Amino acid sequence: MPPSISLRPATMDDAGILLDWVNQSDSLAHKLKTTKPIEADQHSAWLAGALESEACLLWILEAEGRPVGQVRFQKTDGSRWNIDIYIDAACRGSGAAQYAIRTAAGLLALREPSAILQADVKAVNQASLKLFDRLGFTMEQAGPDYSTFFVRIGDIK
Repeated sequence: MPPSISLRPATMDDAGILLDWVNQSDSLAHKLKTTKPIEADQHSAWLAGALESEACLLWILEAEGRPVGQVRFQKTDGSRWNIDIYIDAACRGSGAAQYAIRTAAGLLALREPSAILQADVKAVNQASLKLFDRLGFTMEQAGPDYSTFFVRIGDIK
């Protein structure tokens, strides 16, 4: 894991870096819903709403004080929260994604101890499939294009 790694809540000041990350070709290739680059004004409006919403929790992962990724939990229904994560290519494979999800899950557990985290992962996204397996997620359903995994917040490895 990179030295001096931390997680902090996202703010509107992060709009530029978040827009850059969501529009990266590798990010778009692994998204289920967003397949084309997002315009800045559209993203800014989404971010403002997300930061105000009780159903969206968004954090920035930093290494040495520099943004290197994001993790977002979006409440879907009941106690389910869908995960979206992006880690800068330079930090991939370092354990940063595991740290981000574990830390964010711990923060969510303080608020909602019975939460269930859900990850919808494209079949071609081998890194995410391995990540969620290492964290103790269980496959709930498999499809030809993507699979859905879940874990109770207290069961994350």
